[in-house]
Amino acid sequence: MKNFEDDLVKIIENINDEFLNSVEKDLKTINSSLNIFIFADKSRNIYESSPAHYNKILKENATKTCKHGSEEMIEETNNELKEVSSNFQLATELIS
Repeated sequence: MKNFEDDLVKIIENINDEFLNSVEKDLKTINSSLNIFIFADKSRNIYESSPAHYNKILKENATKTCKHGSEEMIEETNNELKEVSSNFQLATELIS
């Protein structure tokens, strides 16, 4: 039984060493990379991407369901938002 226990301990030590070496290698890769690392949405995967590519994908996904309007329409909407926010601030000042 003693031989079995010794062999089992050696296997565990070997697995631990392999794991630690793998973690050390991954850390060196991450620390030396100019890219960013992104967690996936629905899995435990991590992806490496350049910041420019990540920003492009982020913008595409954020705007894929939005309609694109003219500059006039954008300015009009921004002006409405300014008015509503100033009215809101005025109302909060009256309540205080």
